[in-house]
Order: sequence, then C-alpha cells, then structure tokens
Amino acid sequence: MFVRYFLFAGLILISFAGQTGAVGSSGHPATAPATMPIAQGRVYIAPPTDFPIVERSPDGRTIAFRTADGVGMLTMLDTPQGRDVDDVFLREHMGIGMVDRLAAKLKQANADIVTAPNLEDDARFAMRMRLAFRQSGQKYEQLHLYRGLGSDVVQVTATAVDASGERLRTIERAAELLILSARTARPADNPLDANAAAAATRPAENVPLSATPLAMPRAKLQIFGPVRWACDPHDAPSGTIATYTHPTDRSMLLTVSASQLPPEARTNATVRDVAVDDLLSGRQEHFQIGDGKASPEHTETIADARFSRKTRTVYSGSGERFLVTTRHVVVQNQTLATVTTLSTTADGATMEALGDRIAAGIRAAGR
Repeated sequence: MFVRYFLFAGLILISFAGQTGAVGSSGHPATAPATMPIAQGRVYIAPPTDFPIVERSPDGRTIAFRTADGVGMLTMLDTPQGRDVDDVFLREHMGIGMVDRLAAKLKQANADIVTAPNLEDDARFAMRMRLAFRQSGQKYEQLHLYRGLGSDVVQVTATAVDASGERLRTIERAAELLILSARTARPADNPLDANAAAAATRPAENVPLSATPLAMPRAKLQIFGPVRWACDPHDAPSGTIATYTHPTDRSMLLTVSASQLPPEARTNATVRDVAVDDLLSGRQEHFQIGDGKASPEHTETIADARFSRKTRTVYSGSGERFLVTTRHVVVQNQTLATVTTLSTTADGATMEALGDRIAAGIRAAGR
C-alpha cells in the first residue's frame, strides 16, 4: 500500500468542540493572503477570504481556517507520498477503507452518529465523503475532499457546527474552492528565481559602496553604505542605527541595527553563542510593509557561512508581494549587527545581494 493514510477527522472531533472566534498561534486574528504556500512551498493554495487562519503546523503541511463566528472550519492537510499519485489511484487504495476508518474514529470519540460516513460521486475529486454526528450537545456536519497532486495527497475537511441550508452550503463551497485551488509549486513562485533575469540588469545590484565608512562609535560599528542612497543615521548602542533608502524608489529600503554582547563574549565562545541566540530569539523588526496590510506568506532560513543567521520572508497584500531578508553577523566578538532589506519581489534578488555585501563588510569602530 503506497498511500500514507491521514485521518484528521478524529482531531477535529476533539479540538473543534467548544471553540469560538478566530485566534492564531500568537493569540491574534490571522487573515490569509491571496495566495500562499503550504508544505514548505511544495503546494500553493488560494485560501478563503472569509475564513481567517487559526492554526498552522510547524512543517506547514496542516493549516486550519475558521469563520469569525466559529460555525465553520476548514482544515487542509498535505501528505507527500514519495511517488506520483492520481485520483484513480487514490480511489482504488483509499475508498471503502477510509470510510471504515472514519467510522471507527467516530466510535472511538464516543460521538452520536447522525449520518454514517458515505462516499458521494464527484468527478472533480479523488474522493468526496460526507458524515454527521452529535457531540457535547452540538451537531457537526463534515465534508471530506481528497485530491492527488503530483506526488502529494491533499485533503480538505469542512466542519459546520449547528449549520444547515445555505449556511452549510456556503461552508462546503469554500472547502471545494480551497482544494480545487491547490497546485504544485512552479518556478515563478520563488521570487528570486522568477526575477533572476530581470534583477541581473537592475542598477541597484551593482551599486558601489562608499569608500568612507559611516562611523558609529556608540554602536561600535563602521558601515560601508550604498553610494547616493539617502541615509538616516542614529548612533546608539542598540536598535536601528542607520536607514538607507533608494534615491528614486522608496520601496527599496535597507536598515542596520546593533545589539551589544556582554563583555565575557569577547573571549568566551560559549557565552557569545548563548548571547547571540538570546538576542535573536527575541528580535523582531518593526516597519510598515506596502500599505501596512501585507501578511507573511512564508519564511525560510538561508544557509550562508558569512552570517550567524539569515532569513527570507515573503509578504503579500493589496495585489503586491514583498521580500524581507535579514542577516545577522557578529562583529569583533562584541556587537551583533543586523542588516535587513525590504523591496518588492521584483527587486528581491537585487536587494538581497546588496544587503549581503553591506552586512559582510561591516567592521568594528576604529578598525
């Protein structure tokens, strides 16, 4: 049997009951962007606009959405198979077996079955299954949808609490649209790959850096910034110490921040590593992206031996996508310097290369 079965229904029976409102992992409402990757960028979806994101697994393979009133919930799960699968294959290998397993899950959860799990014909999906049950005084209607997508299986489970008629149909239609929107990743989804050819000809990539450094004695740093870019310096031991803005395009922004390490860090590598980890765990950059309504799509950690850590985050909002890249470097074992670049994804590769050059070139003050 090649298919790796996944039964999220049992989790929904336990976790969905009694929950209201839409709360993300941070405790605040989270709104889905127009398009977003799941499963570490293997699959892209168009999430429902009326269902805020309420939960996302660390590996990105499970994501849950819920209506603001708590009546409807959509849970999407991606499971890599290690081989190509299609809808015919899934019907043959899941079908009745999945029905039986869901029935067993309902029994295990001590649910009062109203409608036993049953398959429905729908050529758009590998499988379409419906069931209903009562638990804790409430009636739950569930619709399970499955598709084969390259070498992945995607499942969307719609759960409606005490809903019927048009309200129930609206929740189920949202589930159908969500799973039908799923597609495998394309090269154009990577903002760096998609714009590599254009970025190579953009002038910012070859911007000369100043031969005279911007001296920051309180921050204990020297910065060789981009020539002709507007610079707003603010020498301080910590915080943002310099902001550079492109001379004609204000969407291209670069900031430099500083954090001082304890004196023992200069001679003790263990103390230094712990101090850097502590600083980075609490570090959060604050600036407006686009019109201020952009939401993060995904973040990835980039391996780069020049820096202690480097991350890349794509944001989307109001029809635009933005790339924020942050790199951290320890200077002379005494200061943690952070260089962050912000731009549209069209200039992403260009700005990332510029930020890397500046970060790698930062020196201790007086050296």
